[in-house]
Amino acid sequence: ADVRWTVLAANYYFNYTGEGYYDFWDYDWSSYEGEPFYGRYGEVILEKEGKTDSQGRAILEVSADLSKDGQSRLYTIEAVVRDINGQEVAGRTEVIVHQGKFYVGIRPEDYVGQAGKSASFNLITADWQSNAFPNQKLQVVFNDHQWNCALETDVETGNKSWGCHVKDTLVDQKEVTTDSKGLATVSF
Repeated sequence: ADVRWTVLAANYYFNYTGEGYYDFWDYDWSSYEGEPFYGRYGEVILEKEGKTDSQGRAILEVSADLSKDGQSRLYTIEAVVRDINGQEVAGRTEVIVHQGKFYVGIRPEDYVGQAGKSASFNLITADWQSNAFPNQKLQVVFNDHQWNCALETDVETGNKSWGCHVKDTLVDQKEVTTDSKGLATVSF
């Protein structure tokens, strides 16, 4: 029978279900990472046609490539099989392609900082099932992330619009190792 595959890829965000609240989302609001938006299932990364074998089976191999974003992806794989009468049957499955063996979460000890005083952050390393992934060496980087916004004039049209430019300045960096429970604290 004829078979048609479609593979879609969307960003995958780790859903931590362990104890405490940690942010595992490394989203840079100033990068416009969400552009363009492809919908719930993401963008089409592969379309292929083939035939089933004499036992009605077909195999599709898809390489998991995370080089575009450097983050985990959710692959949706759809197959449509058409029999000799032109009738179609479809199926779909999802596969998570993890960016590593564990995820790193962070949360501030205080949500409001004060100039001249240390700011501390709790870190956690968790496996794909939200269990502790202990004894991991982490490199932590602290940046001053400044948005510089101003009213700009388009040189071609003369129209004015707000434009923002981002500047990151390294404040500090530290190396820490999580303990037997996958926890660590770091401050600057």
